[in-house]
Amino acid sequence: MRTRRISFVVTIAALVLLGIGWGYGQGRTVKVVAPETLLPGDAVLMAKVDGALLHAEAFEKTAAHDALVKSGLLGFFEKSFNRVKGLAGPVPVKPYTDALQTIYDHGFSFAVTPGMGDRGPQPWGIAVIHNGAALDKLVSSTLQLVSNGQAKPERKTVGKRIIVRVDVPDSPGVEIGWWVEGKHLAVVVGIDAINQALAVADAKADNVTTNPLWARYSQPTDGALTSFGWLDLAPVRAMFGGMPVPTQSEDNPTTVQEILVALGLDNLNSIGVQGGIKGRSLTSLTTLDAPGERRGLLSLLDQQSITVADLPPLPAKLNSLMATSFDSAAAVNTIFDTAVALEGVLSPDTAIVQSARAEARDRMGMDLVDDLLSSLGSVTCLYNDEAQTGFGIMPAMIVQVKDSEKLQTGLNKLLVELLPQISNGQVNTRVEENEGGKTYHIESIQAGVSPAILVTDEWMCVSFLPQPVRAFEMRLAGQLPQWDAASLPEETTLVMPESFTGLSIIDPRSTYRLIVGLAPVGASLAQAAMVQSHMLPPNSPPVFVISELPPAELVTQPMFPNVSWSTVDENGWTTRTSSSVPGLPIPGGDGGVSSVAVPAVLVALLLPAVQQAREAARRSQSKNNMKQLLLAMHNYHDTFNHFPPGTVPNDDLEVEERLSWMVSILPYMDQAPLYNQVDMKEGYASAANEMPLMVAIPTYMNPSIPPGGGVTHYVGIGGITEEGPTAELPSPVAGIFGYNRATRMRDITDGTSNTFAIAESDGYTGAWAQGGAATIRSLTQQPYIKGADGIGGPAIGGCHFGMADGAVRFVSENTDPQVLEALATMQGGEVVGEF
Repeated sequence: MRTRRISFVVTIAALVLLGIGWGYGQGRTVKVVAPETLLPGDAVLMAKVDGALLHAEAFEKTAAHDALVKSGLLGFFEKSFNRVKGLAGPVPVKPYTDALQTIYDHGFSFAVTPGMGDRGPQPWGIAVIHNGAALDKLVSSTLQLVSNGQAKPERKTVGKRIIVRVDVPDSPGVEIGWWVEGKHLAVVVGIDAINQALAVADAKADNVTTNPLWARYSQPTDGALTSFGWLDLAPVRAMFGGMPVPTQSEDNPTTVQEILVALGLDNLNSIGVQGGIKGRSLTSLTTLDAPGERRGLLSLLDQQSITVADLPPLPAKLNSLMATSFDSAAAVNTIFDTAVALEGVLSPDTAIVQSARAEARDRMGMDLVDDLLSSLGSVTCLYNDEAQTGFGIMPAMIVQVKDSEKLQTGLNKLLVELLPQISNGQVNTRVEENEGGKTYHIESIQAGVSPAILVTDEWMCVSFLPQPVRAFEMRLAGQLPQWDAASLPEETTLVMPESFTGLSIIDPRSTYRLIVGLAPVGASLAQAAMVQSHMLPPNSPPVFVISELPPAELVTQPMFPNVSWSTVDENGWTTRTSSSVPGLPIPGGDGGVSSVAVPAVLVALLLPAVQQAREAARRSQSKNNMKQLLLAMHNYHDTFNHFPPGTVPNDDLEVEERLSWMVSILPYMDQAPLYNQVDMKEGYASAANEMPLMVAIPTYMNPSIPPGGGVTHYVGIGGITEEGPTAELPSPVAGIFGYNRATRMRDITDGTSNTFAIAESDGYTGAWAQGGAATIRSLTQQPYIKGADGIGGPAIGGCHFGMADGAVRFVSENTDPQVLEALATMQGGEVVGEF
């Protein structure tokens, strides 16, 4: 159907506006074009992502393939999604799923450049959808939907290219353009973006392969390279460094470069990212290029290297760990000094930062850096001790101690003396001493946690509950098993450096085990939500068939912990990652299902209430939409002395081929520009009207029904029986709307408050611009509401009707059919009581 053909999803439109979309230009001789030859050479932001097909053989050897694909987990979700596609009637998902599949299979590239030229910066960006030429017909229709028909695309031929461009309204000359280049789709956005992009495509300007960063990041460092990109800050700094910024001193304004120097960011050159595959692992490499002496904020990167042997005793079962070398005292001093330097640049006559630190020191009677943080070492570990709670979530932190006595003195001052004063006695600290060290128990009747801090000669352990602290004390004494670095996967240990400044370990098996374990509950909640939001019709068969879900053990067996490590050298900071599968840590593991049991129950209890509240808001909006329609009809009547005819008169066309009454009232719906684009002498299916009639008009759509381009969820009432819309007046079966007549106010002898004018539709969703049953329906077969006539709406128990006097009433589906017949006609002569 035409309606399904022109209906699109808002997500696609957003991508088009960002420059990642599709364009015209199909059917020409295909030339071989490398995507990178279309990207500008002076790109400051760039990314190239290969499609899955290019690395299919390498991916099939990874743990991710075995865990996600071979196990059948992705197949389960794919089958479920296909069922949703088959049931979600008014939402045509195939066009955008095909587009996403193309991007997944073949990849994409994009680049942004400041576009420096003789006239100054002319920034622009380009996105290239690899092998995306077949997607070119989505752009124009989607852009029309987003702009409500306001966009006016212009087509022009440049050489063998057919280019389409659109000016972005209320912008300083920004344009969007798209065309097919070889097998690819190019989309550009920016100032004079098309001309600048064509200069690159025609080799009249350098492409990105001439950029030094291309040679640096496009080469695989280890294994297969699947993606890479960069953010090049050096040219941006050079370009805008001399730009003044508003300060208190107008005579001597501060520049951007001076601020960067104060922050210590003036030698941060670039950030690069590379993704790849090596053996069983998915790999990534992130590089921060900051050579030379690092000052200010960048000096925080210069931390002392540590080894696995430097780490404290950790729980034998770790599902998440972040270990870093971080000198907290030096870091606080650096941040303070940087703030002072920045203040000196922006407001040299003030000393707010120094005064604030001095005031805090005086009020507390101690200096947090000198009296507390300086007693700590650089080794810091943050981990989850899931064994200490039934909920499976219990973060704990361990910090190296350099001076235990000084640390205890500082904690005594802070926790034992100051904390009770600050809290007015609501929080107190109890100190417990034993052979292992000194434990500070922070106690409050009102708090839901009981934090504890253990201080020994070498370590400080902090947690929200005392159990992880006690467990750490027992591990120090050898009474509990400890984590062994030998448990790391061989894929990681073979490439992991001996020393590092940061180490992160995340075990994805807990995450995926919970996904599989909670699938039955999640599936039922998702099914209910989709039905209530009208994505699926009531009594739909399950879209998530749990018997198709693979066993959790099959999914998690190939997995191993994802490990990242960071190093620092004279050139900057580097982080490498070796992963079995993508994933975030969901603490809980085997015994941690209860960590999500309570939220799951709460969701199950609250979801119906939330859905009801949302549905009530949608019903109210639908009622307002109908009032706007009725007001437009009355304004039309004030102008022409009659309501709009059911169809725009055209003796050469059948009723279903004509334009509808909803086209006639567009000027009274604040849609005059769209009305002016419609050729009123042509019909609904005319090529001249194709573009404007695609536009989605929010007031014509019920918010409780998924949106679509060019559709309406409201219809005019044509009376009763099949003869109602064709009846000539006077007639006892005629309603407000007739195919070939216009109704005057004086024709409504039954009274405007007792006569239906419009109603919410049900079942068949018609196009707002099409005459006939798409926009006019009569009562022909009981039940009249939610029956075969297509009147009813999505609400349970009835639907809204708009009366001829402008009121909107909710009418029950159990209303006497004879009463409904009387209300649907305007000259029946019936006496209608309360309804």
